[in-house]
Amino acid sequence: MIFCWLLVAIIRDPGAGTLKGLCPYLPPHLSYWALIRMLRSGKWDAQAVMNGMADKVLRALPPAADGTPAGTIVRHQRVASHRRG
Repeated sequence: MIFCWLLVAIIRDPGAGTLKGLCPYLPPHLSYWALIRMLRSGKWDAQAVMNGMADKVLRALPPAADGTPAGTIVRHQRVASHRRG
């Protein structure tokens, strides 16, 4: 639960994103020290959490109009090249 509130605070914070700067965006019962303890505990895998969240978001999105599968990055080729000289 603390991670979810931390994520919301990071999204809402227009500043530098320091933990103390994020505290105004958190519920009053969630203290600064609770954030510190969570981050320093090392008992959670940040990459696994973000991958799980990204997977759920991509599955919730509607399919693309051109039929491209969700989460696929389409790289466009350059149509014309510039010549110097």
